[in-house]
Amino acid sequence: MFSDYLRKTSAALVIGLSALGLSVTAGNAATVTFDFQSNGPDNLSDIDFGPTGGISLNVNAFSVFDPAGGTFVDGNVNQGGNGLGVSGSPEGGRLAGDEALQFTFSPQVTDIEAVVFERGIADEGFLLFDENDVFIDAFTVLGLGGGNSFQTFDFSALGVTTGFTIRGLDPSGTENNEGIRIASVTVAAVPLPAAAPLLAGGIGLLAFLGWRRRRAA
Repeated sequence: MFSDYLRKTSAALVIGLSALGLSVTAGNAATVTFDFQSNGPDNLSDIDFGPTGGISLNVNAFSVFDPAGGTFVDGNVNQGGNGLGVSGSPEGGRLAGDEALQFTFSPQVTDIEAVVFERGIADEGFLLFDENDVFIDAFTVLGLGGGNSFQTFDFSALGVTTGFTIRGLDPSGTENNEGIRIASVTVAAVPLPAAAPLLAGGIGLLAFLGWRRRRAA
């Protein structure tokens, strides 16, 4: 039957688009926010979030993340009321030193923003790496009055991606109350490329013509 023929052809189209690295999400997808401000699950090597809005997220931790030196030491994710950090030293569950959190999404996402919680009155720093552990940029989280603040950072330089890694830096203060947490991450699904609907329509027409020829034969 034609419906079966068209279904098989459409499945082949989806597989073909996926092989080309194209998303098959229809329209302009709304943004999705993953909020990490809750206690637990905690002290796990990785934690799954979602799917939310059709997007799944896995977060895993490193106690040492050093792509330049080729050193990667697994750690545990610490989830607290102000977001995600890494368990243990140097800052008691917050992200500091060479510790890192790696965020992996399925499917690809874009337009990424992260809200970072800053603990302590001294400025804190962190580094951003792409899905291939290539350094992208360095950021500063300001130590504002009161020692506790939430600040938003734009990671749009990542473009379309399956993930990124945030690595902490050595604490800049001396009150033993530094370090950061990742409070939330907002992303958008990659919309269907403009040419894909035309391609789908063209293949659908070819499927129909092929079905008619088969039937006539």
